[in-house]
Order: sequence, then structure tokens, then C-alpha cells
Amino acid sequence: MVFMTDLITPSANERTWEPALSASRAKEYERCPLQYRLHVLDGYREPETRAKALGTIVHAVLENLFALPAQERTPEAARVQVRPQYEALASKNPEVPALFRDDADRDAWLDEARAVIDGYFAIEQPQWIAPAALEQRVTTTTSGGVRLLGFIDRVDRAPDGRLRVVDYKTGKVPGPRYVDEALYQLRFYALLLARTQVLPSRMQLVYLKAGQVITFDPEAGDIANFERHIDQLWDSIARDIENDSFTPRKNPLCNWCGVRTLCPVFGGTTPPLPEQHARWLSRTRIARRMDLKQCGRTGLYLSAIGIGTLTWGRDTDGPEALDMLRRFVDAGGNLVECSASHGDGMAVDILSEAMSAVGRHRVAVAWRGGVRRASEGAWVSAAGRGDLLRSLDDALARLDTDYVDVWMVEPRPEVPLEETLEAASAAYRSGRARYVGLSRATHWQLAEAVTRGVVGASAPISVVEFPFSLADTSRGATVAELSEHGVGVIAASALAGGALTGKYRHSTPADSRAASPHLRHLVEGHLTGSARAVIEAATRAGTGLERSTGDVALAWVRDYPGVTSALVGPRTLRQLETLLDYTEPLPVPIRQVLSEVAQ
Repeated sequence: MVFMTDLITPSANERTWEPALSASRAKEYERCPLQYRLHVLDGYREPETRAKALGTIVHAVLENLFALPAQERTPEAARVQVRPQYEALASKNPEVPALFRDDADRDAWLDEARAVIDGYFAIEQPQWIAPAALEQRVTTTTSGGVRLLGFIDRVDRAPDGRLRVVDYKTGKVPGPRYVDEALYQLRFYALLLARTQVLPSRMQLVYLKAGQVITFDPEAGDIANFERHIDQLWDSIARDIENDSFTPRKNPLCNWCGVRTLCPVFGGTTPPLPEQHARWLSRTRIARRMDLKQCGRTGLYLSAIGIGTLTWGRDTDGPEALDMLRRFVDAGGNLVECSASHGDGMAVDILSEAMSAVGRHRVAVAWRGGVRRASEGAWVSAAGRGDLLRSLDDALARLDTDYVDVWMVEPRPEVPLEETLEAASAAYRSGRARYVGLSRATHWQLAEAVTRGVVGASAPISVVEFPFSLADTSRGATVAELSEHGVGVIAASALAGGALTGKYRHSTPADSRAASPHLRHLVEGHLTGSARAVIEAATRAGTGLERSTGDVALAWVRDYPGVTSALVGPRTLRQLETLLDYTEPLPVPIRQVLSEVAQ
């Protein structure tokens, strides 16, 4: 037998993709922690085999089969694809042609692949199947914060929304003793889909050679138990990373193990743990799920970090926004702030589609302000009763919801505050707005609005939004006053338009807000004078704590007494991932020093 350690030297390059746990790797760890380590951490790769190559080709043929018109999905159309798929695989992987002694041996193997394809047609009639997805990549996190990843062969959706998952197998059908082990993968896929779409009604392992199907109908309780099992499994992996204790575990598959020459059980020597890759793998679990904080003295609970939709529909497209919202709610976040003007008016429609995908119940929508059409045709901020209620009703229709969790109206100097608050009160009484707040109001307007709410002249003010960050602490006293009166605060622009990440200390990245004509104004005021001194202080604090500048700045405002939620505006999923990793509080002395610098 040829072991892969005779063939492959793992790369020491930095890994730039986000780590995640797959079904096969989870099961591999259960079987042998050392084998898992050598594959995932060290990067040793199993050599190519005939069985692996056959599976790759068969899966590619079946995926392409469903790209054909229904009437053309015949055995002949599938069989004719076998050789082109082999040639494509051989051109990408030079190990594949070396698997065969000669052309005759290869051709006999291709006939075997065609026989496997014929087995599929004995099980299903593809002319009558309309898959909802093929080779679907699904990512999510468990309730414990473990990132999961899976590629699902086929997902079928019934007219009533029920899902069926089909997974093709080119190997042998497991015996009765091993059926539950075979269902491990299906339980993993059921968890992925339950977290991102809906729990599948039926799942099938289709064994093409034998023409047999193993059917599994998942139940919510069973999948919940499986999710807890995955969280506990990661706890074990994390301990092994910390203690460098990935132990070998002898099992019936050892004779087929490609890293056996590195296993002490068989006289091998295991290389030292690659520390760089260990730190990378540790990011598979988000440090901890986001806190939900009570908003003042109300019954409203908002996530410690909220996301704004300013760039959605303009700088952030729909698919990216959906990925961001899924990742955000999976991390425990719920607050999403949106306005009719965000994304040049398109953000509300992007949010509607994304919210429909993740579930309305997982999102607390903070709707800000209202708009009216000015005489020159442009949409401008509005505070009049009619304009506000029309804007809210339009938003509810486009969001496909009956209510917003919070409506934060924006006072205007030309409109009496009483009229603006009456519009918010009408929405509050009708249930279209569960809670009412103010955004970007003056101190006197806040005082009047809160007082009117206390005496019953208008709806109670539950939350107030205004810019507040380490670079702009001018309203620190206001935060304290509002807290004393039981009013929550949403700290808008918590990272000062991105300036507090430190990215602008030496230059302006070409893809940044400061380089964007329509976003530059959000950043420019925080790049000079006292703001620059604050950024340098946060950077020095981060260096000493081994944390980033953005981590330090966000922790400061997120944990500021009286702040319910710190609002950030990531444009990409990668930016959001970085922000969600910021979970630890600052040491008290560091917080005090930063507060003094920021005064």
C-alpha cells in the first residue's frame, strides 16, 4: 500500500479561508483524533484512488444530467458523459491517469462507472424530478457557535415547501450494524438545513451499485440532540488543540489509513503540532454567542451588536446581504436597522428577501424615520404625520410584515415635535410599531419626547439612536440620563465609519468607505485631530492585549453603561465575520485610560 506521507509535503502557507466542521471531518475525529489532526491541521491529503475518482465522475455526470431538458435525461445521455468527465478530472489531477496499468485497464474502469450510472436509472426517473438545488453549499453555525459546512448532492422541494435530500453513494451498502453510522451524514445535513431553511421531511442515501435506498425521516428532537452532540464534539477538539493531545485510536479502518506511517501505534513519529494552523482551526467556534440586552426598562431585548443596511442594494448585493444576515442571526444577533434611504432605496427590498430566508422571528427590525418627495423630485427626510405613516406602511408592505419592532422617528425643525410623535403614537397604538424611539434628536427634543411619553401624551420612548463611539463621546452624559429614565440607546456609527478599525492610519484602501464618493463623508471627520489620537490609543491598547484596534474600539462602546446595542455597518461577509469575533470585554484599567483619552 502507498501512503500519502510518501507523496505529499503539507503546505505551511497561512490559511485565509474560514474554518468549519464538515460531516466527514466530525466523524473522522470520532473515529481517530490523530487522523483528524493530520488531515485538517497538518494538511496531509489522502492519495487518489479508483473509488474516489469513480465517485467524483459519477456525481459530476448526475449533476450535469439535471442541467438537460427533462425529456433528454436518458441513460444514453448520462453514459456518454463518463469519458469527458474522466478527461476533465485527469487534466486537473495527474494522479488519476497513474491509477491504471494501461488504456485497457482504464477503459474497463470507465465501463464500471457507466454501470454505476445505469444503476441510478433503475432507482429513479430523472425526467420527473425538478431539483431545487444540486451540489448545494450550505454553511451555518450551531447554537453553541460552531461553524458547519456541507455540500448536499440534491435537494428537492415539494409545492408545499417540504424538502427531500438525496445523497448518492457509489460504495457498498452498509450492513445492519452500520446503518446508524451511515445516517450520521444525513443528520448533519438535516441540521444544516434546519438552521438555514427548514427541517427536511425525508432524506435518502441512494446506493447506485446495489440499486438500494436507505430512507431517513428526521425528527426535530433527534436533530436537536445531534446539534448538542456536535457542540460537545467541538469542545473535545478544542481541548485537543489547547493541550496538543490528539490521540490515535486503533479501529478497523487503520489498514486503509493514509497517514499510518505517522502514527505511533504503528511505529511512526507524529510531527510537532503546527501552531499557526492550530490558531486558525480554533476559529471554527465563535468565541461566544452574542448577548441580548434589555432595552432600557422595556420588554424589548436587542443584540449587543446591531447591523445597519446603509450599503445594501448599492455596495452590498442581495446574495452577500443574505449571507451576512444568516451569519449574524446564527451568532445570536437580532437588531437590523434600516431606512427608506438606505442603498438608494433598495435596502428595504434586500432586507425583505433576506429576512424571509432566515425567518422574521429571528430579526428585530429598527425602522428609522420616513421620507417624502421634494418639489425637485428627490426623496428627503420627513417628519410630518402623513409622510411618516405613508413611509411606514410602504415599508411594511415591502418587508412583507405586519410590524416593525422599533420605529425611530427623526424630528425636523420645520415640523412640530408633537406632530412627529403623534404619528409614532398612531403606529404604536395600531401595533404597526411594537416600540417607539427617536433618532438624531437634539437634547431638548429628547427631553420633551421622554416626558410626553411618561405623562401619557404620546407613546413611551423606549430607545434613542445617535452617533456614539470612542471617537465621538460628546453624548456620554446623555446616555447616562436616558439610562436613568429607563430608555435604551443604540450607538450608531460605533466604529466611526470604519475609522476605529485603524485601517486609515497610514493610507486609504482603494475599496474602503473613505475612497467611496458617497460614503467618504462618514469617515473623513474621524481621521484628524483628537480622533486620530484616540485611534492611536486604541491601537496601542490592542497591541498590548493582542487584539485588533477595531476589537478594542467596539468592546469599549458595546459595553458602555447604558448602551443597549452598538450599530455597525459591514459591507461584506468577511467584515462581519471579523466583527463577530470581537466578544471579550476590555480590562477595567484599559477602558478607563481610553475613556480619558476620548474626553
